[in-house]
Amino acid sequence: MGARLLIYALGGGWGHLVRGLAFARAATRAGHRVRLLVNSPHADRVDAAAELGPRGELLAIDSTLTRVEQIAAVECALDEAPWDLLLVDTFPRGLGGELAARIPEEGRPCVWIHRDLHPDYVARYGLREFAAHYSELWLPGEDAPLAGHPRAVRTAPWLVRDPHERLSRVAAREALGVGDERPLVLVSRAGTPAESAAAPALAARLEDALGADVHVRCPSHWPLVELLPGADLLVGAGGYHTVHEARACGVPLLAVPRPRRYDRQARRLTAAERVAADGLVERARAQLASPASPPRESDNGVQQALARLEALLGLEVG
Repeated sequence: MGARLLIYALGGGWGHLVRGLAFARAATRAGHRVRLLVNSPHADRVDAAAELGPRGELLAIDSTLTRVEQIAAVECALDEAPWDLLLVDTFPRGLGGELAARIPEEGRPCVWIHRDLHPDYVARYGLREFAAHYSELWLPGEDAPLAGHPRAVRTAPWLVRDPHERLSRVAAREALGVGDERPLVLVSRAGTPAESAAAPALAARLEDALGADVHVRCPSHWPLVELLPGADLLVGAGGYHTVHEARACGVPLLAVPRPRRYDRQARRLTAAERVAADGLVERARAQLASPASPPRESDNGVQQALARLEALLGLEVG
């Protein structure tokens, strides 16, 4: 019999939502029941029934709620349906501190999905001490402040699509309206609403600068990883999924790191991936002139995390 899982993945943008989906998809396919709690404004773009099937539920809290209203909505979600294990993405005390009193009192297993957080945030809220209330800390593919914790477990990055779910190079290019072998540059729309809105203009600027020998596309398709095998270069920012999806597909990435309250995008990027906004065209031109494919990150860490979950609950690994 499968477990009943509750995933707390509150936070703006795509990152928390997609990471939660990535694990929830693997868990429901392994026979577990999953309730995924998010407040991303992008949640309505996800076909929850197709992604999670009959064993999964995507519960979206209105992203415009006040802090008090959000806390009430989270408490309701925690209490209205039974669960055997709670996974908390990024913020172990909750995005608004709503889990700070509850987690220490929980008699059921709780797992902190521990990503890189600014050290000031870690110190301000005493997260090193608070981590003691969690059964395990999972690090999904990146280093993090509490990586040396005795209950820390590392996995490969979590991806919302496995290799067999991504289109072939030919099929991806056809889906993007590219019928020849000229280089294809994809511009990601991920990021804040303002960054997403600015992406088409950036694509137009690149198209003008790179000329007729290069295709440039800025698709609204989600998830973009399905189309990445058709690309020769991805242009975007340094968000978790943009970076790890490009690496998983072996597609060169040029990323302008964006400021975030908690996430440190520049730390995620290699020197070859990181670029200043005013140097983007020159770097793109150089990459296309001397193409070099980076090594692939072949594993999807959700399977490693799923094995850890089943071990925690004493279940037979699926």
